[in-house]
Amino acid sequence: MLRIIWTHNSTALEGNTLNLGETQFILSEGLTVSGKPLKDHKEVMGHATAIDLLYDMISSELTVSKIKQLHKAVQTDVIFDIDKPYGDFKVVPNGTYLLLDDNSRVYHAYSRPFDVPKLIAGLVEYIESCKPHSIDEAITLYATAHLIFGQIHPFWDGNGRMARLIANLILLRAGFAPLVIPATRRLDYITILSKYSAKHKAPSVGEPLYHVGNELKVFTDFCKESYQDTINLIDSIK
Repeated sequence: MLRIIWTHNSTALEGNTLNLGETQFILSEGLTVSGKPLKDHKEVMGHATAIDLLYDMISSELTVSKIKQLHKAVQTDVIFDIDKPYGDFKVVPNGTYLLLDDNSRVYHAYSRPFDVPKLIAGLVEYIESCKPHSIDEAITLYATAHLIFGQIHPFWDGNGRMARLIANLILLRAGFAPLVIPATRRLDYITILSKYSAKHKAPSVGEPLYHVGNELKVFTDFCKESYQDTINLIDSIK
């Protein structure tokens, strides 16, 4: 059931319209739900497959090629376009518009395509070095890894789902349950990430992968709250 809850919330954060019951039906029965987009069905199937792959990585070394393999599972909407690689890093710069506190909008560019291979290699090294001794420490490391991946934004699509998957490897390896960010807190989640992006530009090769400061602390605190929500969900289905 945890796999279903995780899949539902992570895909819903990205706009998937399937509710928890529909997600459970699709993953349990392998059937479609009438009136729902095929894209949404494929997204939940792909995310569930990616979770299975992630669990296989717990006892083995994380590599760049495994991250690309994970993206192939997540990115189920295969588009034959050289600007939208399937299971490979982006080739076109990407970014997003941030809404600031004064209601103005500013463009935030993610890491440049030619920097991505070295930056992701640095993230892999960071995750491999994570050996948390407590759940608080594990969540702090999760938050940092999530921010690093999100700021690099290495793929043309699927980066949010990928960030939440990859960062959870830290918790799973330490023997903790995964951290599931509730879809009901989507606005809080986006706002907190936007404030980090507004304060810090995305990393380039030779620069720090992340910045320690209030924005990181706020996101870490949010992740700790989300983890408590996860534990409450797990307790409710026992």
